[in-house]
Amino acid sequence: MNAFENVNTVDDLLSMNEERKLTAVEIVEEVMKSENAISTGSEVVMRLLVGAIEMHKHVLADKVEDEDSNHMDIVQWTHDLTMLKAAYDMLSEVKM
Repeated sequence: MNAFENVNTVDDLLSMNEERKLTAVEIVEEVMKSENAISTGSEVVMRLLVGAIEMHKHVLADKVEDEDSNHMDIVQWTHDLTMLKAAYDMLSEVKM
């Protein structure tokens, strides 16, 4: 049974959330049980990548503006941002 099967309103979702906190593993298991597990999982991964990319952009912009920033931190954040963008671009090419 899907844990979200009985959720019909925002209040239902909030109530369920208060009753029981799902772990990351439980969330993934629920996604994988769904009828469209592969496309849903792909969408989740892409959204996580977009979130990580945006977070890296904001942190990197702050570090560049901060005169006291360690230059190696800026290099590392830039490298990570580049890798996240590459991952997003590669996964965008996968045909489902």
